[in-house]
Amino acid sequence: MQNEFLYLLLRKIGVASPIFHKHYRNLKHEDIGFKGAMLARIRQAALNYRRSHAKWLDQDSLQKIKEETNEELNNLEVEEHWEITKADLIEQTYNNLRNLHKILKNRDHVVSLRMERLSSAQNIIDPNMFPIFSLKDEFETQTYFPIWQTDTEIKELIAKTMKYSLEVKLSSLEHHEAGNGVFLKTDEEFIPEGTMLGFIPGVIHPNFDPSPASLESKEERKYIHRYDLTMIDFSAKLPFPYRHGLNLEDYEDKFESYSKIYKTNETVLYVPGESYNPYAVGHRINHPPPQTLPNVIVLDLIIPRAFFTGDYLKYFPYIISDARKKSDKEKGFFNTDCYHGLAVVALRNLKNGEELFMDYNELFLYMGVDKLPDWLVEPPPLDDLLLKRRYEHKLTPLTLFLHPYLKSVSYTHLTLPTIYSV
Repeated sequence: MQNEFLYLLLRKIGVASPIFHKHYRNLKHEDIGFKGAMLARIRQAALNYRRSHAKWLDQDSLQKIKEETNEELNNLEVEEHWEITKADLIEQTYNNLRNLHKILKNRDHVVSLRMERLSSAQNIIDPNMFPIFSLKDEFETQTYFPIWQTDTEIKELIAKTMKYSLEVKLSSLEHHEAGNGVFLKTDEEFIPEGTMLGFIPGVIHPNFDPSPASLESKEERKYIHRYDLTMIDFSAKLPFPYRHGLNLEDYEDKFESYSKIYKTNETVLYVPGESYNPYAVGHRINHPPPQTLPNVIVLDLIIPRAFFTGDYLKYFPYIISDARKKSDKEKGFFNTDCYHGLAVVALRNLKNGEELFMDYNELFLYMGVDKLPDWLVEPPPLDDLLLKRRYEHKLTPLTLFLHPYLKSVSYTHLTLPTIYSV
């Protein structure tokens, strides 16, 4: 009943007050930047201590560091928070891409299962061991998979190098809609708080502006909106093989020209984001059950397009929809010279076998739907030390009052093409 009341109230506010929208986006800009900076500093402090003392911080010492860091960061400016957040996530992204490149080198990381099986079949000495005519049926369909799904040795080497892996399997949630979930696998004592575990992959749409008609379609939307008007279409497949500098809009035309110039016989495949990177399974993480805190958070991953070479970017599970240049007014928070991805970051120390949970209320997946799913309940509040105490932007009292409730009524229910928060 409270949610329905707030929903009706917000619809009226949304129609009447574009200023409210602006204030809310400013609030989220500060809020996400602060959380990212806190988690970055906590992770760095824990890793530095372990390198010096060959053991992890005890809980009392870690709590003291969190309190000191919270006080320090509350005295810094918003952009300083974002610089800390961006630098830490870029470093962790670099380590992820570098490790994959070192392991796979120049091998294609999307392979034909048909050809793998055919190669194995050709090594059989006695063809009478099976009906030889069945080869046609067995290999008729060309199916492509990431190499870490077909090669156990590579899969184990990636996990050993990264010190953990993410496994998609049947969720532990007791709900008929739960399906699969994502579980942490590691031989370490734990994976520390602040670790970037992976990505939510997809096609990046800067300043995405869906029409009111699409918002009123009453269908569940398979994309995520961020406070800066960026949309991540995580259900879209990505073109493969990767070609540096190409965007989705002109990929096929330019790829064909490239193939003619260099006389290659490659064809364009469209593969799921997790085929680019084994850690790009963030979109498969479930919402926590009632009265359970999320153990991961989604943070904005902002990386200059020229920062990584093509050798590394072929493991980066994103492509920008188009390369249209926008005026400064149109850009808002978004920088078209950057990739704007989504990083999945640990909110606490995580142990082997834990299922990952993130707050779906922060993703705003449900646009234009009449009724939210029954499992989309508001989780308990996060640790106060992850929250910002002082905001730089002058926020209206109404914004501050409604902020804790906005997630629970799905802000994008407002169906206004100018609102894409969080």
